[in-house]
Amino acid sequence: EFLPISSSAHLILTSHFLGWRDQGLAFDMAANSGSLAAVIVYFRRDLSRLAGAWGRSVVGERGGADARLAWWVLAATLPVALAGLAAQDLVAQAARSAQLIAVTSILFGLLLGWADLRGRRERGLTALGLGGALAVGLAQVLALLPGSSRSGVTITAALLLGLSREDAARFSFLLAIPVGLLVAVKQVFDLAAGGVDAAGWAVLALGWLVSALSAYLAIGWLLAWVRERTLAVFVVYRVLLGLAIFAL
Repeated sequence: EFLPISSSAHLILTSHFLGWRDQGLAFDMAANSGSLAAVIVYFRRDLSRLAGAWGRSVVGERGGADARLAWWVLAATLPVALAGLAAQDLVAQAARSAQLIAVTSILFGLLLGWADLRGRRERGLTALGLGGALAVGLAQVLALLPGSSRSGVTITAALLLGLSREDAARFSFLLAIPVGLLVAVKQVFDLAAGGVDAAGWAVLALGWLVSALSAYLAIGWLLAWVRERTLAVFVVYRVLLGLAIFAL
């Protein structure tokens, strides 16, 4: 989920190229909620600190940098929440095509590489500001297109705003929490309305577990990677993936 290569695209491509029936949005949501659990556990200390500072700021007390960061995360979530409601039918149907994934994988992969090369990487999270947070939030709307990658487009925007690679990734991970919560709420309503049989629930549970474990490992690995290395490996992977889809 947290590697900048688009998890939703890979979920779609798996069924497409193996000839399986598309697993649908219910399984996608189960996988996404597993990654949500992973990021909450990984950043549990940061979240506790941010939540406390945000709560103090709500009642009029000084929350400091932590309170500002919490507000920025919430503000950056608004654009994708509104766009998701408006475009949910498009995401569920028209956007689930291999050709679109090929285009977005290459296009946003190259954009990630350009941002990695051009970004100053001099600023920390405390220097992001509300305007910068909203800019990253607007970029996050692009993640509604499979192949663009939510982590990829948010890291790209944060790098262009001058953040270091590690802080760009960290802010992207924090943004995944409110977005993941919104997805999880929608999943509950969708499953309650449509129902899932016993076999379906078992598959969803297994998908959730594997997603949670792999996402937790991916967070730690990516943060360690960007401290010392560029994002070029992900750019190359995305371009090769897109070209392979066109070839097949």
